[in-house]
Amino acid sequence: MRPRLSVTHPAFVGRHGALPRAIHAVVLAGGSGVAVAGEVPTPPDAEAYEFDSRFFPAGSRAAADISRFAHANVVLPDVYPVDIIFNGQRQNGRDVRFAVLGDAITASPCIEPDWLIEYGVDATALASAKATPGACQTIDQLVPGATATFDVSDQRLELTVPQAHISHLPRGYVPPQLWDQGINAGLLSYRANTYQTSTSQGSSVTTSYLGLDAGLNLGAWHLRHTGTLHSTSGRGARYQQNATYVHRDLPGMGAQLYVGETYTDGTMFDSLRLTGVRLVSDSQMLPGSRAGYAPVIRGVAAGTARVTITQRGILLYETTVPPGAFAIDDLYPTGYGGDLKVTVTEADGRRSEFDVPYAATPQLLREGRTDYALNVGHLNEVEQAERPWLAQATIRHGISNNLTGYMGGLMSRGYAAYQFGTAFNARVGAISADITYAHANVPGLGLSNGHSIQLRYSKTFVDTGTIFALGAYRYSTASYLGLLDANRLRSLYRQGQDISQYERIRSRFDITLNQSLGGRRGSLFLSGSAETYWNSGRNSVTYSAGYSSMIGSATVGLGVQRVRTASADAGRRRSESRAQFTVSLPLGSAPRRPYFTSEIAHESASGLQGRAGLSGGFGDQGQFGYAGSMSRRGGRTAVEAMASYAAPVADLSVAGSDDGQTRTFSAGAAGGLIVHGGGVTFSQTLGETVALAHAPDAAGAQLSGTRGARLDRRGYGVVPYLSPYQMNEVAVDPVGTSLDVEIKATSQRVAPHRGAVVLVKYQTVSGRALLVKARSDDGQVLPFGAEVFDRTGQVVGVVGQAGRIFVRDSAGNDGLTVRWGKGDHQSCNIVLPDNLPATSGKTLTTISGSCARPVPVAAHARQATSLHYPGGTPDARP
Repeated sequence: MRPRLSVTHPAFVGRHGALPRAIHAVVLAGGSGVAVAGEVPTPPDAEAYEFDSRFFPAGSRAAADISRFAHANVVLPDVYPVDIIFNGQRQNGRDVRFAVLGDAITASPCIEPDWLIEYGVDATALASAKATPGACQTIDQLVPGATATFDVSDQRLELTVPQAHISHLPRGYVPPQLWDQGINAGLLSYRANTYQTSTSQGSSVTTSYLGLDAGLNLGAWHLRHTGTLHSTSGRGARYQQNATYVHRDLPGMGAQLYVGETYTDGTMFDSLRLTGVRLVSDSQMLPGSRAGYAPVIRGVAAGTARVTITQRGILLYETTVPPGAFAIDDLYPTGYGGDLKVTVTEADGRRSEFDVPYAATPQLLREGRTDYALNVGHLNEVEQAERPWLAQATIRHGISNNLTGYMGGLMSRGYAAYQFGTAFNARVGAISADITYAHANVPGLGLSNGHSIQLRYSKTFVDTGTIFALGAYRYSTASYLGLLDANRLRSLYRQGQDISQYERIRSRFDITLNQSLGGRRGSLFLSGSAETYWNSGRNSVTYSAGYSSMIGSATVGLGVQRVRTASADAGRRRSESRAQFTVSLPLGSAPRRPYFTSEIAHESASGLQGRAGLSGGFGDQGQFGYAGSMSRRGGRTAVEAMASYAAPVADLSVAGSDDGQTRTFSAGAAGGLIVHGGGVTFSQTLGETVALAHAPDAAGAQLSGTRGARLDRRGYGVVPYLSPYQMNEVAVDPVGTSLDVEIKATSQRVAPHRGAVVLVKYQTVSGRALLVKARSDDGQVLPFGAEVFDRTGQVVGVVGQAGRIFVRDSAGNDGLTVRWGKGDHQSCNIVLPDNLPATSGKTLTTISGSCARPVPVAAHARQATSLHYPGGTPDARP
């Protein structure tokens, strides 16, 4: 005797996507996973179940024919968001379509060949599979011997493929045939800031900054331009072009091609601004398991201050920061090196400057891997008038698992340099050492032959929690000249200046140390650099040290900074120092709780000072921010305030301060836009590689993984940051959209080319969301579990508890058929009204009436009886 299964189905009204059908499937199905690969036969010894119709809702006139659920794990056809397990390894989730094939009693998962290639299936194993557009292909049709198991209750799809068909590829490998070139589009990112200073004497100065990153994508070619517009009241505006170039990738070579104004990478020789052609290998084309850098700028502002970052005379960044410690971590990866000069301008006009080293990491590569760069063109430095030709080539190769060799050459007019080096990984740490020979022919100096030796070291001591890095130790002989120095000396000589005592670097030493004290005892850090110069006797030392820890819920910190410069020739010495103690305490336990911060500091130039402030954020995503503080410095009290808003299409901020003598005000905005075939879509600041999501009629849907970005009224939205050549999940959260729109699959995965704008399309179904409360024409509740069809014969839902039906009234869908068996007497028809009331899309439209049995008129003909409405009209209710 077969076991009897009693089912009580709760009332359920679906909202978006496949979830309603998934829950129906779970409720109406029993058991656990069943292997489904194509048509799923029922084993002769399989235990079946018989539903007890007495547990169906009282008043139901007849039990629905639910024999298809007599077997475990029956899946209704639809699209389901599932977790995928491939050969025992968890993969990212997908929206998978399930379809009934042939006479199968359950739906089977439709598998895309690209998925299997991504999971590591050998593409040749799929070559024999005949792909039919729109057709459902099961995994055993694609790969012989493969199986798929779907657990409805856990929404887990397990795929198994024989090892004979698996390619032995590194983890994270994405086949080049899956890389998406993107669409033709125009791009623009901007960062604007204006800063006004007014004094009690009536003087006022306003400075404004606009940073632009523009681009145009045409096929595989990308045009890029970066520049800054800077203006000061009374001096006019000046636009400075940073770089303009055309770019494309060359997947067959694993490289990027640049033509125009760009920068060499600076991994071996000094980074140079070049107008010409560059061919550079791209490590990001490799999978993550086999494989961009810009430093974080940290500093301290005494009050609301303006921070500018320049490199060799080029303005890279400008922003306004509140009082206290700040960190700027959104510098664009420029791909070139050289110290960054950071200038902090306080509200009262005081300026402080410091340099941030921007050096390459140790040169180690994996065994067998080769990196290379070829650069040919003209030197185009902003601060140098000379524009000589140059040619540069570098190569690095992983000789063994622990040893890498590298070399390079640089030639220009009257200049040649060669570098040879090695890097190795040993128990004592990662070490690299190289030597550069340079030959320069400079008028006034003659032939200068010199060399420069450089050492790098880094080591993490796990047992003690110590991270130690000797960023670089470099020593250069007195006759060594880099290309920029040689070019500069030629210009000075032509100007009639004495170049015999030209100052150039002799040695440089950089060190970083981080020490964890374990648990809640905190950590220590130390960083510093020291430089000496030829021909001037000048030397400089900069260091900072600090301690931070948690005491209860409070964070405490102690830090010191010191800068010392001295010139033996001139007998001058200058030093600046600062020490501060800070406490940061959360007020309350809410997720968006504010923080109270207090700081006491002593500066060698201005003495003792103090500051206390409050900062926090609010909004469902923390998109609103605020900060306010009061400080005492040099006998003057200052008040500062700042507010920010991370809008879906821009970041906005305002700030101000007043110390009784000087008043400041600043405002900033940052964002972007994309021009494409569907129009113009505004966005947050764009990264190098982006996704343009499109879900028609789904305005208001949020883009997951962004800071509140949403689809606009045309259904377009931008995901501003993607990783090139890697799989990125682009997901749309339907919360916030109209109930009258259903997104069939809310998540997709793309692997874009570098710099691409990838169009990610989401299929949507639009139509009034209806909750139909129908009874038969004799007043009985419709059978629970009965299937509901539209006029094309497609299943659009099932009858729930108390005869309720959730359907979507799409265009032309003027009637529904409810069927609970195979007999002609086991069905009835509902005609939907033409005059449904207007709604905001935030509520369901509820209609009540009767479902009439078809009346035979002639052979094989039926007549539908319209639904009768109590009160005369349908009703829109929440």
